[in-house]
Amino acid sequence: MNLIKLKAHNVFSIGNIELDLKDRGLTLVTGWSYDDNNGNMAGKSSLANHCITWGMYGKTVHGVRADAVVNSSIKNAKHCGVWIRFEGIDGVEYRIYRARKPASLNLSQKTYRVDGEEWDDLTKRNERDTQELIDKLLGRDHRTFIQSDFFGQGRERSFLALPGSEQRAVIEEILPLTSLERWNVTAKEATAEAKIRYDDEINKQLLSTERVNMCRIRVEETETRVQNWKSSTGMQIAVDQKELNDVRDISSGIEEEISTLKRALPSKLSTEQVVRLETAKTNGLTMAINNLQIKIDGATTHIGQLTSRPDICSACNQKLPEDVILSNVQVVEDTKKEREAHVLDREEKHFQLSKSNATLHICTEVEKLEAKVNLKQKEVRLETEISRLLSATNQYATMLDSAKSVLELEAKNNEDYHKIASLWHEKLEHCKFWSNAFGRDLKTLLFDQVCPYLEQTTNRYLEDLNNGQIKVRFSTERTMKSGDTKDEFCVTASSATGSSVFELFSGAEKQLTSFAVGMALSDLAGLQTEGASKFMILDEPFLYQSPENCENIVNFITQQLGGKSTILLISNEDNLAGLIPNRVHVTKTNGVSSIE
Repeated sequence: MNLIKLKAHNVFSIGNIELDLKDRGLTLVTGWSYDDNNGNMAGKSSLANHCITWGMYGKTVHGVRADAVVNSSIKNAKHCGVWIRFEGIDGVEYRIYRARKPASLNLSQKTYRVDGEEWDDLTKRNERDTQELIDKLLGRDHRTFIQSDFFGQGRERSFLALPGSEQRAVIEEILPLTSLERWNVTAKEATAEAKIRYDDEINKQLLSTERVNMCRIRVEETETRVQNWKSSTGMQIAVDQKELNDVRDISSGIEEEISTLKRALPSKLSTEQVVRLETAKTNGLTMAINNLQIKIDGATTHIGQLTSRPDICSACNQKLPEDVILSNVQVVEDTKKEREAHVLDREEKHFQLSKSNATLHICTEVEKLEAKVNLKQKEVRLETEISRLLSATNQYATMLDSAKSVLELEAKNNEDYHKIASLWHEKLEHCKFWSNAFGRDLKTLLFDQVCPYLEQTTNRYLEDLNNGQIKVRFSTERTMKSGDTKDEFCVTASSATGSSVFELFSGAEKQLTSFAVGMALSDLAGLQTEGASKFMILDEPFLYQSPENCENIVNFITQQLGGKSTILLISNEDNLAGLIPNRVHVTKTNGVSSIE
């Protein structure tokens, strides 16, 4: 980037000026105010600082903008503006026109045609878009221009006298931290989004885990039911099988035994009929035997009576006649015969009764055996039941298969939730890492690398200014009185021939040290810009310098800033005037500045 020409009217203290800026080398801008009869307030900064900065960026180094730039000393001034021609970082020539009353901003590009040069309008729809294009063509925005191509009034505010936090803030403005801050915001937003998604997936996983546990409990309960069913069915089969075996053992040979027993019974009668017949016969025989026993007992008693006192009447106790006695003897004999007949008849009846009882016993046994024959039906029933139990389907097995399928599905879902949660956790940690990196880690790394660069560059510039006795140290740590260190950015300056504290430096030492630090900061800022700059403004950076220091300063600027095609050094220092022949002199009359 290189500035070619400046034109301005009615801005700041300027009336109408036109100044070539291309390849002027080191140019001293001096001034005199006829209004105040001294070199101050002449409009040097209005010309070489405010006009240029406002023309390019719409605000000065101090931030002055809008109608505040209008020269209030010119009565009835209805219009003010600045034209700046410059060569962009692409090597093409452009022109900026910025004005107030009315406000306008135009950007045009120089082109060459057959009939001569022309200016093509590049102005965008609004001022912001146009300014963004200007910044791009210049290769630097307002902040970067101030830090890399400007030094002096409005910029530094005595950098070395600032607290460490403000010094750090100045360097943060120079470093490309805007992108880091933007990336940090993006990383934080991504972290928040990842945290929400991760928490959501964790909640899903927790709910899924609960469902999995419930499914496992259901599977375990169903497995228990399956086993209980198997055990219960197995036990029932065992019981039925034992009963079946017993029935089979009992049933074997019964039919043959029944047939044998039935052969002793009347073949034409059923067992039930025989029982009824024999029961009736037994009852009749029992009664007959009982009657015979009575008769036998009566005969025995009668015989006893007749034989105990055969000659005495049992009724009157008188002696019986002989014929009666003989008759009684015959009666006794007859009674004995009758009794014997009864006894024989009784024995026969007993025999018949025994036969009937035997027949009844056989019938009872037959009935028992026939009842056992009914066990065949039970055997069939048991066989059928056992077959049914063996072929029965475990109803809980189907329930178990269903429960296992649900468990498998929930377990798969749980695994998927876990994988998704793991991915979001990984992304969350990744976002946290970059959030920390963009928020602090990379800043710390940048500062750790920047401090040695600034320290070496500053001290080298002090050497070049023949003030090598002054040393400046940049550090990210401060040593406490206890000897401990803490993280804190600080810049210290000390002089081998003077004070070890910057605040106690002489005015000249402070200016030279601040200039060296400022040039180091400018170099650092220049590293961040796109395209080298061939233009620089030094707005009264030195006051009350000795002739020797002034010579050192001019030599330094000539040697170290030789890559600049134009350097505007604004100063009224007499010691500098004799060292810089190339000058622009500004005078001010009635509040209006102009170039002589």
